[in-house]
Order: sequence, then structure tokens, then C-alpha cells
Amino acid sequence: MGDRLRAIAAKLDALSTRLDHQEYLDDTRYAFLQNAFETRQASLPAAMTHLLAQLPSMATTPQVSWWKELDVPGKLPYARDRIVECCFWILAVYFEPQYSQARKIMTKVIATLSITDDTYDAYGTIDELELLTEAIERWDISCLDDLPECMKLPYKLLIKVYEEIEQEATKEGRPYCVNYGIKEV
Repeated sequence: MGDRLRAIAAKLDALSTRLDHQEYLDDTRYAFLQNAFETRQASLPAAMTHLLAQLPSMATTPQVSWWKELDVPGKLPYARDRIVECCFWILAVYFEPQYSQARKIMTKVIATLSITDDTYDAYGTIDELELLTEAIERWDISCLDDLPECMKLPYKLLIKVYEEIEQEATKEGRPYCVNYGIKEV
């Protein structure tokens, strides 16, 4: 069994490598995950079986469409293109059907924070990152003017995602919830 797990890990590592054809990569990741889980479906509890039922629709979720519209690989080539993994991870956390809204929100949050993390880890200079940090701490879209051009898109995306969350929370009568999330960012 150890060799099988090493082979799966090697395939996942290979699939994680950036390729020129990202759509092929996403389809390959999806097919690999689906195959890996289908072979073990008989021994899974009911909750995991529900997760597996969600896999075929994952590639067409609004979150994946949102990500493709952002064109992260084109606009932010340093950022990890991991929307499929984000969707799957959130599906594992919120697997019950009544949590579909939470899945949508959390997928966007995790993907956006991943971009922010990559900006800090792999792209920005110390001076640029200090400006970005100050803007995030002030949490005001007017800070966009103070940022260098390369930091504007990640900051605008972060603010926009939380504005969308606030709109959804307001519809549900819970706009105060967003402030807790913003404080943690």
C-alpha cells in the first residue's frame, strides 16, 4: 500500500506543476481525484459519498467561472492557480446541501487569500508589501491610489470579495458577520 500512496502523491505533484494548458491540467486533476475516490467509494461513510456526488458539477460551479473571469494566470502569473483544490477543500468542510452559500463564499475567500499570500511570498518587494499591508489594515478602497500598480489588483480583489460577502450577509440580516472576517485578514 505504501508504494500506491507514493504513486498517488507523485501524480498529484506532477499535476500541480504549472502547464501551458491550464484547462487540461484542471480536467486532469478533476479526473484523477474522481477516479481515486470512486475506487474507494464502497468503504466511505455517507458524508463522503455525498462529496463524491458533488465532484461532477465542481468544474461548472460559479466559483470556477468567477476564477476564470478573473484570469489569474494571465494577470497574476506568480499566483497559484488552485481553484479546483479550493472548491474540493471547501466541499469537504461544508458538504451538506444546506451549506451551498457557505461553500461559495469560503471558496472565494480561500482563493483570494491564496493570491494575497502568493503576493507576499513570491512577488512583492518589501516597500510594496509595506504599502499593501497598510492598505489592508486601513481597509478602504481609496487606499488603491497609494499602491503601486502591481499591488492594485490583489488589493481590489480582496476588498471586492468581502463586499460581495457583506451584500449576501445583509440579505440574510447578518451584515455584522463580515467585520469578524475582515479583522482576521
